[in-house]
Amino acid sequence: CATDDSTHLAILKLQEDITEKEVDDDEDTKSHGVYYYSLQNDCLRSELSPLVPHMNHSFERLVSWGEAVFGTGPPDAINLWMGPSSAVSSLHKDHYENLFYVASGEKVFHIYPPADAPFLPVRTFPTCRLQQQEKDDWIVVQEKENLPTPWIHHNINDDDDNLSPYRHRITVRVKE
Repeated sequence: CATDDSTHLAILKLQEDITEKEVDDDEDTKSHGVYYYSLQNDCLRSELSPLVPHMNHSFERLVSWGEAVFGTGPPDAINLWMGPSSAVSSLHKDHYENLFYVASGEKVFHIYPPADAPFLPVRTFPTCRLQQQEKDDWIVVQEKENLPTPWIHHNINDDDDNLSPYRHRITVRVKE
């Protein structure tokens, strides 16, 4: 996100507690943003544990396979992300081993080789969050702590140029 003076900001995702019925009843969801579920606190084994018995055997085999391949024992966390195709993650690097299971739909990954990591343009940005003024009126406010957020400032669409230093990325499509 950029302000009028071209200053880039790190805007934290808006976190709201809403029910499935509220999402279903909102006929104009697109004008209110992109709803998705995302927590990184081992949510599948904690707050979403009632879902586990309903998951199919291929998910269980994937977790067992990951334990064997990574040699780390049970995973530290098993998280669940749900969202529409309009939900997009920005470029980032993960500090843990990851396995990804698509239960429904498709997820597209743009993966850069580890050798590119030192060259990805990490910069710091002011940390902000969205604040609702009226039903459809939002403003960006800077966090009181005023701590900067380090983030990779890179538009993957720029990689189409064969001269890009990041032209060796691969694209992986994971489907159900």
